[in-house]
Amino acid sequence: MRIVTERIEIRHRFSPLVERMDREGDNLAIQRLNFTPITFAAPDTHCAEALMLLDGTGTTRQNLITNAGVGDNSNATETIDYYLGRFCYGRLLKWDITLDGESIVRISSQDRQFGPNETETPPQNFAFPRFAWLRRDGEDMILESAESRGRMILSSRAIALLGDLSETPEDEVTRAFGAALWRFGFLEDASATESPARKTWQFHDKLMHEMSRFNFDDTTPGATYRFKDVMPSPPALKPDMLGTPIQLPEIDVGKIGQNSASLHDIMDRRISGRDYGTSILSLADLASFLYRVARTDKVNPDPSQDTLSRPFPSGGSIHELEFYVAVRQCEGLTPGLYHYQGQNHRLLHLPDSETASQQMHMISAACMGQTDSPADTLIVITSRLPRIAWKYETISYRTSLLNAGVALQTMYLVATDMGLQGCANGLGDSRLFEAATGLDPFEETAITEFALSAAS
Repeated sequence: MRIVTERIEIRHRFSPLVERMDREGDNLAIQRLNFTPITFAAPDTHCAEALMLLDGTGTTRQNLITNAGVGDNSNATETIDYYLGRFCYGRLLKWDITLDGESIVRISSQDRQFGPNETETPPQNFAFPRFAWLRRDGEDMILESAESRGRMILSSRAIALLGDLSETPEDEVTRAFGAALWRFGFLEDASATESPARKTWQFHDKLMHEMSRFNFDDTTPGATYRFKDVMPSPPALKPDMLGTPIQLPEIDVGKIGQNSASLHDIMDRRISGRDYGTSILSLADLASFLYRVARTDKVNPDPSQDTLSRPFPSGGSIHELEFYVAVRQCEGLTPGLYHYQGQNHRLLHLPDSETASQQMHMISAACMGQTDSPADTLIVITSRLPRIAWKYETISYRTSLLNAGVALQTMYLVATDMGLQGCANGLGDSRLFEAATGLDPFEETAITEFALSAAS
């Protein structure tokens, strides 16, 4: 099928990283904001004149080749493709997909390897990639993909054409638009066979992986403090919730040191313990477990953001994790959900939480394949994500999961040393926690659980 190129075009032009391009004869200078100019000599006058078309509103690749090929330049295609490739590598280009001369899609680069493939023939049929998504950002509609290193801003006409691809793919303008998206990696060959390895990746896994790694040149992941001048950091210590405080038994730290085994021995004996007997977890053992895992030793004041000292490490010492205990049975405690306040070593019994606690235990038991024998207690680890996102950009949720993994390993080691039965759960229901606490899930949400019981 013929692809219309007269109405749909890909136009190349300089990105916002370029202030302008100056020319003196065949010598060109790309003036960059806050950087030294890039100077070079074009092969000839026609090539220099062609490259100047990238300034301002830009032009098509074919028009660049045509202008550079005036005279005896038989290598115009290779020359233009060389310069376009070099400019792409410096992220000096951006692109427009135009319809009858009007820009309907604006494309920016997020990586030095990104640019349109204008040399290969598009496939007969297009498919929307599994790892692409359309979202709103302010007033813009953004098309992105976890497999593409570019970002598209779509106009309403472009969104309509995107819908037409599934309804009238044979329409010449629609097909030409699809071919333009394919050249940027935002559509794929519908007849292509997906590899077995690619099939194993789900959308949300691929998205978080790509977005929370240093995989894009236009983002600065890590400690950007992006909300420093926007709003204050959430407090290091979580404010008290409504509930009944219960002071836990005092901990004899010296006795813990005397009775603890070596780290090598503990790690060698560590298992996922699900062998529950008739014994019930004591309040003293629960108190000792929580103290050794999740106590707060110190609040460290800082002009930017207060940090905490706890038994396990945390990214930036922010310690956004909170610990709750869903009690099914424990000597000295009634069933329900409790918040552990590590700064004063006490539990806060949340009102009207028994039903939610029971439901959490049902899910936990199902996760461990033993619905007939739930654990005595379930430690629910939550993340106060705004606290860590206040400092870290793009990696906040990933970092919180890593912190939770460290906390889980600490729980395993302590449970093993104490002779308790402990087992991390692969699944949990965050909405149960939301219903039990009334907390805004954007402020705090459950991210993992750990079943804890008395020794068998």
